[in-house]
Amino acid sequence: MSGPQVAIDLGCIERNARTVVDRCALSGIKVFGVTKGTCGMPQVARAMLRGGVAGIAESRFENIRRLRDSGINAPIMLLRSPPMARVEEVVRTVDISLQSELATIRELSRIAARMGRVHDIMLMIDLGDLREGIWPNDLVPTVEQILALKGVRIA
Repeated sequence: MSGPQVAIDLGCIERNARTVVDRCALSGIKVFGVTKGTCGMPQVARAMLRGGVAGIAESRFENIRRLRDSGINAPIMLLRSPPMARVEEVVRTVDISLQSELATIRELSRIAARMGRVHDIMLMIDLGDLREGIWPNDLVPTVEQILALKGVRIA
């Protein structure tokens, strides 16, 4: 007796990605395909890339490594703020990351500048759910500090 199985229709994923990409393009929005639910399956990432996504988004470093090791060269976004101990790995393997802590952003900048790179960041803003993000009142002063850093760029 075999265990549960999941069948993934890569053609459907590609077509769905194309539909979302085309609709978003009308408003100037670039789409990243999220492989979080498939543990970074390269086949799923490739199907979304064929569908026109601008890059792949993932939350786990081991899945990002799997994607890179399989030859995925498209931009990869880290969907969470990394622990300080993994900031260098972020700069080395990820093109863009979600950030909410100025200390982490400063460290990303320092390491990226040391490596001769600029790391793109997207700022997370807390919308009242108290989960993670910069408070709206702190946004302008935080952005001003980030703009002075050499190794990061707000995407």
